[in-house]
Amino acid sequence: MISLIIEHNPDATRLSELGVSKWPTWSKEVSVFPFTFDDQETAYVFEGECEITPDSGCKPVHFGAGDLLFSPPVYLAPGK
Repeated sequence: MISLIIEHNPDATRLSELGVSKWPTWSKEVSVFPFTFDDQETAYVFEGECEITPDSGCKPVHFGAGDLLFSPPVYLAPGK
């Protein structure tokens, strides 16, 4: 089971408290790739969408534009 915490459409105050506007930006073309969270990860999705399919066979996790997510270190397999 993936233990992602996803906040859908957090308000501007929440994003400001976290300093999201000062975070580095990462972008990726449409692709399938293995992904690991080596440390606690926090991300805000500005545009697009993502599906993470774990190797464990658990249901895929979907998130996208406007979502704020938190994850502990975990190995995640590529989406299908």
